[in-house]
Amino acid sequence: MNASRRNRSAGEKNETPVKNAVPRNASSSVSDNPDAPDSAAAPPDPAYFTDQFVPYLINHAASLFNLQFKKDLRKLDISVIQWRVLAVLHGSPGLALREIVEKTAIDQPTLSRVIDQLHERALLERSARESDGRYLSLSLTKEGDALYERLWQLAWKHYQRGTANLTESETDTLISLLRKTISSLKNE
Repeated sequence: MNASRRNRSAGEKNETPVKNAVPRNASSSVSDNPDAPDSAAAPPDPAYFTDQFVPYLINHAASLFNLQFKKDLRKLDISVIQWRVLAVLHGSPGLALREIVEKTAIDQPTLSRVIDQLHERALLERSARESDGRYLSLSLTKEGDALYERLWQLAWKHYQRGTANLTESETDTLISLLRKTISSLKNE
């Protein structure tokens, strides 16, 4: 638990109440016309998009997390996407490109370019998979692992800054809810 969480009083909250949320059981049709738009598609007030629309809030939070992190990474000539690939391969060496796509949600053409860039910098290596030589296995080199370790310190600093106003329980709940959201989106 970080110091800012320990020092905060239990009742202290820094949150905006949810107002005018579209109820989950709201009528889904404006008319009897099956081609009519879903009534839930029309927000109840103009601030709904920025205050309560989950995709917007997730993207906004990620953008804010990455804002300063990008600046720190740029000093080391690494992008956020490259960092994500380094982090995934550090935790799961020997993945195929398709598996990295699944873990990072980076589209395959972009990921292929990133893999090439990291390979050119000797941060990762490609080898034929023993089980099927048609597929490449991707792993970090010693240099890639060393860079990951250095970058992790930066990532952790930004993570702590971004979760400083959350209790440990709130952070755990947020992680759980994000995992559920990711799972439901993957199952579409």
